[in-house]
Amino acid sequence: PVVAYVYKHAIQIRDREEVAAHFSISPDTVSSRVRQATDQAFREFLHTCRLKIARNLLAETTLDIAAVAERAGFRTTSHFSRIFRHLEDMSPTQYRRKMRAKKAS
Repeated sequence: PVVAYVYKHAIQIRDREEVAAHFSISPDTVSSRVRQATDQAFREFLHTCRLKIARNLLAETTLDIAAVAERAGFRTTSHFSRIFRHLEDMSPTQYRRKMRAKKAS
């Protein structure tokens, strides 16, 4: 249930303490349950969930990068861009161009 909750509420969740309070468990228990289920650290899994939303927004909308970052749950555009580049090996703008090129072909 912890992983499903994080996946469903990734946009609103700020940290593992928030999830721990929701389930009345310790933050360390949240981390261990996420790690057991996903083989990812809590923050990494949260970013993975948010990036899934962001990738869909980049591919399907014309929202600017700041709006995509906000709607995907990132606090700042620079943080979003840094995480996106780290996990996707390209910038959000490059990803959008790539997805548009695929649709056009």
